[in-house]
Amino acid sequence: MLILPLLIEHASRLPQRELDAQLRQAWLQSAHFTCTQLATGFLVQISRAATPAFTLDELTKDVELQAASLAAAGRHVDQRLLRAGSARKLATGFLAYAARHGLVQRTGKHTWVPTIGDLAIKVHPGEVGYRQAPLAYTWNELQEMLSLNYVSVM
Repeated sequence: MLILPLLIEHASRLPQRELDAQLRQAWLQSAHFTCTQLATGFLVQISRAATPAFTLDELTKDVELQAASLAAAGRHVDQRLLRAGSARKLATGFLAYAARHGLVQRTGKHTWVPTIGDLAIKVHPGEVGYRQAPLAYTWNELQEMLSLNYVSVM
């Protein structure tokens, strides 16, 4: 992976608000989507469905489709998510993590339901909230990363 240096022309002369906006844009353009972020998005979306049950196959397929769509749009994604075998392995690991932390509950031999609570994070200044609410933190991070109206310049 090639990481190019960030170049903001005349950064020292920009008003703080403009510099902040350009830095945010650059961060969003360079951000990489991971299985954790995409699978969290799946859990939040499925939790809002009339029938929130899902299987590992459905989770894996959704993560693969999201990754492919983002990659096609020129966004950076974990390349392992673009290969079925490795995407399934990552989704399996995420599901095990989610089960250990009470974010999903098994309802059948191959089915799960999300057990998502409040997605608001309540933290003190200077804290990020990941330890207190990993799902909410990751959901908010994903929403921020998706907020970029990305136009590929290739």
